Amino acid sequence: MPQILVVEDSECIQAIYQKNLEGIVGPDNLHITPDYETAISMLDITPYDLYILDGRFKESPTGPVGALGIKLADEIKSREGSYDKIRIVTTWDPIITMAKQLGITYYEKGADELMQLFADLREELGE
Repeated sequence: MPQILVVEDSECIQAIYQKNLEGIVGPDNLHITPDYETAISMLDITPYDLYILDGRFKESPTGPVGALGIKLADEIKSREGSYDKIRIVTTWDPIITMAKQLGITYYEKGADELMQLFADLREELGE
């Protein structure tokens, strides 16, 4: 089964990801973290097949929220060689603009868009 890392600071949105993605990859293959530092440490331990990144989240568990989705995407690209495994989910226009410029697949955060993301992942991951 594919391994998925989700970086999302909203507990409500985390619960939506958990409910929907566990059905696709199982609970042991889904890892959710709310901040940049923890995500980086997880990248050092586990190879992931897919990354779902919020556009804005905390630098550390107690740090301020920042536009770190693209920064983390760049770090993943430096390790993986491309942005192909990354999905950005955000409503923030500057992140959407940067994602478009870099060729990163993005979804705007909303109920319909999240349902489309899950449908796309089911198809992509062969469920």
